[in-house]
Amino acid sequence: CEGNSRDNSYTHIMMEKTRLSKMFRKFIVLKRDTGLYYSPYQRHLEEVQNLRYKLIAEARNLIASKITDEEYVFWIDADEWLTPELERSIKNILRTGSNYSGYYILRQSCYLGRWMRHSGWYPDWVLRLFRRKEASFNGKAVHEGVKLTGNIGRLSGKLLHHPYRDC
Repeated sequence: CEGNSRDNSYTHIMMEKTRLSKMFRKFIVLKRDTGLYYSPYQRHLEEVQNLRYKLIAEARNLIASKITDEEYVFWIDADEWLTPELERSIKNILRTGSNYSGYYILRQSCYLGRWMRHSGWYPDWVLRLFRRKEASFNGKAVHEGVKLTGNIGRLSGKLLHHPYRDC
């Protein structure tokens, strides 16, 4: 799980920890706060964002390399919630196994109090459940994500994404 500690995401992560801990033996919180604070202008500079994503990817890859007793990694951000259907889908994969190296999950975002169903925000398939040994984080500033070797399936259920406080 990841989140910015200044927006109450840590509280949400701790609430989700109980549920996610029933599916996974390890639950790791990656806190992005480095103690360095940039002005609003500096924060959005391309070189700052590129460095930020590179460091986040390195941290994720290091953590994944240390989790040697887990086959799968599930990556979720602090502003995302699992639907019950998605939770069942993940539990089924973990219990029965699969021939896929990873899974796309349908993410639906809320904006201005409404669930997006168009405009490039939906459908938004994100690769979030994957075999640890067959994946690495790419560190791109745009379209950050996972590089995966092998076949990719799709899970039923959704990640509900609340990127803004208006939902």
